[in-house]
Amino acid sequence: MQATEMITTPLDERLADYRALTDLELRTRWEPPNGLFIAEGELVLRRALRAGYRLRSVLIDTKRVSQLENVNLADIPVYAGDQATLEAITGFHVHRGVLASFHRKPELHAKEILRTAQRPAILENIHNHTNVNGAKLPTILASARAARKFLLVASRRSAATLAPALH
Repeated sequence: MQATEMITTPLDERLADYRALTDLELRTRWEPPNGLFIAEGELVLRRALRAGYRLRSVLIDTKRVSQLENVNLADIPVYAGDQATLEAITGFHVHRGVLASFHRKPELHAKEILRTAQRPAILENIHNHTNVNGAKLPTILASARAARKFLLVASRRSAATLAPALH
């Protein structure tokens, strides 16, 4: 793993991707136009890497740095701070200890995606992965998995591209 850079101030401009993550309006105005999404947690970070997403940077609790020792982070900025600093940056307690900023992949046209989909589920503007119109996203995903050969499509304005509920 690349050397970790200690962050002591939430005002560091290099952390713009992680700023005010609880502000939905700010996130939807910042993330899609800048071609990025935020993954929360070590498992989601690893899954995104396996899926071929390109990593921009990592923000991690200093107590969790060792969790990423076997992840290839060459040439990727890794910023570490204590929990108070991470919370001041993001606006919430980062209980999973790891946030990663990824480049979004180019969008596919619906025609391409749906050509081979046998059971598509289209969710528009997901902003809270734990509650989608009163239904829990993990419940929706479990139902889709049970149907086999499903396709889940989330709109570009969704703030939960690879939310923890998806792993």
